[in-house]
Amino acid sequence: MIRWCAYCQRFLGESAPYDRLVVSHGLCGDCHATIEETRGEVSPKIHAIAEFFRDVLRRSLAGEHIEVDELIDRSRALGILPVDLVIGVIQPVLYELGRRFAAGEVPHTFEREFTRTGAALMKHLAAERPPLPPSAPRLLLGVSPGNQHQLGPLSYAMILAEEGIAVEPFAATLVSDYLSRLARGDCDALGLSVALRGQFEHALAVARAVRLAHPSLFLALGGCISKDPDVLEKAQSCFDWIADP
Repeated sequence: MIRWCAYCQRFLGESAPYDRLVVSHGLCGDCHATIEETRGEVSPKIHAIAEFFRDVLRRSLAGEHIEVDELIDRSRALGILPVDLVIGVIQPVLYELGRRFAAGEVPHTFEREFTRTGAALMKHLAAERPPLPPSAPRLLLGVSPGNQHQLGPLSYAMILAEEGIAVEPFAATLVSDYLSRLARGDCDALGLSVALRGQFEHALAVARAVRLAHPSLFLALGGCISKDPDVLEKAQSCFDWIADP
């Protein structure tokens, strides 16, 4: 579950259940203090932000194409940062489309349409971002075999770029592909994101091989399956960092 500030539209982190990309609207500390000062009055801007999200969701569930420029212009007018637009609007809408497709309520074409829009939006935003300096730490982000969507890795790249970390998405099936890429010596860390148990076994094999070949390389594991207690126990011996254990 995504925790979100309903006032300033900032990402506040995750909470259980981790495998559901629904948005739980709360308040950050800064906004809570502001509300107390104004005696709980709700800014008209908050209503406008909520309507923006509802409009995007409503139109995507109808299979309507939404232009990238419209998303950017409307979000900027509301003061929503690019990374927050992706995490707080694009990802939850895509999750809802996937849920309704699984329930037979919308056709797969609707999900694919919005996926294309989301990918185009993130590529556009990435192109607008000032380049990171050559000295910026670099993370090789492994995309597990079987993943059909690229929005997750693109989202990670946006979030980490805000922290000054360069991300290189890397889709490979063979462990040897990872070893060959890392042999160049220009990566400071390897991140592996997993959603399914089968993908975790692949990630574990990659991590073990990389640990032998590059003992000092920082290894990170993310994805909803990393919260599984059985997975966590196996992962702790191979990874330096595990997302929200």
